[in-house]
Amino acid sequence: MKKYYDGLINREKNFPTGLQLEDYGVSIPHTDPETVTKDFIAVVRPSFPIMFSLMEDNDKNIPVDLCFFIGLKDGKRSPLVLVELISLIQNHKLILSILNEKNREKIIEKIQEVRFT
Repeated sequence: MKKYYDGLINREKNFPTGLQLEDYGVSIPHTDPETVTKDFIAVVRPSFPIMFSLMEDNDKNIPVDLCFFIGLKDGKRSPLVLVELISLIQNHKLILSILNEKNREKIIEKIQEVRFT
């Protein structure tokens, strides 16, 4: 776990993952496959926005409302999962419904409806 955490922090410093969309900020923190012991995508909706550097401009920070942490042991799958995740993130209606949902189980159901390669 420490290897994953350290890799995540280092990668985020060099290659930030903050994305500003129309009504919300999202991040997709991830790191090298050798730090992952089991595949996962963890969805984190913080109680209050967390500042992340913009993907396209390290010098600008944005408040992030939703984080999708990725851990994949097979690095070849990463680009496919990222493409699907970007598609999900751009689904304005879905993301707003997740951000406005209070029931954790319903949030999980909404996310599980999305297929990841």
